[in-house]
Amino acid sequence: GGSAGGHLAAATALVPGFDAQGDDTSISAIPDAMVLFNPALNLTLVDRAITDASGRSISDTISPTRFLKANAPPAILFFGTADALAAHGTEYVAKARELGLTADLWLGPGQGHGFFNDSPWLEVCTERMDRFLTQLGYLTGESTVTLPDDAPSLEQDIAIQP
Repeated sequence: GGSAGGHLAAATALVPGFDAQGDDTSISAIPDAMVLFNPALNLTLVDRAITDASGRSISDTISPTRFLKANAPPAILFFGTADALAAHGTEYVAKARELGLTADLWLGPGQGHGFFNDSPWLEVCTERMDRFLTQLGYLTGESTVTLPDDAPSLEQDIAIQP
């Protein structure tokens, strides 16, 4: 998922208590892996409180990072370094790694929110996603992604500080 969709994907996987009455809870809503593009993961970090119909803040109750546990699915997160939400990714990955989870953060240098929608970032992020899913065993074989000549490096050594 991307942006709000990334938040919803992570929230579905991690935030408890949002099953609808009558849902068959014997079928898990938790995915086997998450690929998240610039999601809001800690809504207490945004400029304004998210409120329910009565005006009560619910930012902390719908923030996926707060609910990370040892059984959370592996995740790769993509953010541009110029995206205000990049701090969400850094915080999420630091907490996930403290719990021993597989969590990768890929940053587009100098890029803003939604940078991955345009070439060469579209191809670079798709290739990184392909590698991640291959490492987990969900994809096999060689990638078919063709990187443009001006594509930035796929390799990053992200130091995440807890």
